[in-house]
Amino acid sequence: MKSSFFIALGCFLFACTVRAQTDSLHLPKRFYAYADLELGGSQGDVYWQFSLAVQQNNNYLRLKGSDVFQLNFGNKPLPSFGDIALIAGKSYTLGKCHNFKLGTGLALTHYRFDIGYGETIKKETIGLPVEVKYCYMIGWTAGFSLSFQHNFNKLKSYNAITAGLAFGFLRERKNSLKR
Repeated sequence: MKSSFFIALGCFLFACTVRAQTDSLHLPKRFYAYADLELGGSQGDVYWQFSLAVQQNNNYLRLKGSDVFQLNFGNKPLPSFGDIALIAGKSYTLGKCHNFKLGTGLALTHYRFDIGYGETIKKETIGLPVEVKYCYMIGWTAGFSLSFQHNFNKLKSYNAITAGLAFGFLRERKNSLKR
């Protein structure tokens, strides 16, 4: 069931990529900057991420920080892991409001496990993050986003599905698109 969903999502995004070769809402040689905050789940745990991004034409660059943790209602020590990633990718806008982003990059992935008595096991490795992101742009400064991330690394590969808000300069104002 899950694999057929991801195959269908991949086919849809490939079709969007082939169809939208130019981004109709972005002017050439203009930079767009925005931030987003998302919350979701990763393999039964809580996942959150914050990122800052810049975009020119169809290319974007994001600096992302994320963390996966478990809710702890007792004294039992629980592991946490996350990453700091630099992601480059392509952005495609369909219609006036629908924006799709596909990207990959490099991440410094950390794993931390508190064993109690003030002792912590920490491990770090290089990871390969991959993301698929959809943003419904409400106006030129805000949007709702849904995303799927996967981080390939040798310590603990993980994936996450998140939803959140994006703020910043997402696209041109309506009156500047009429040029």
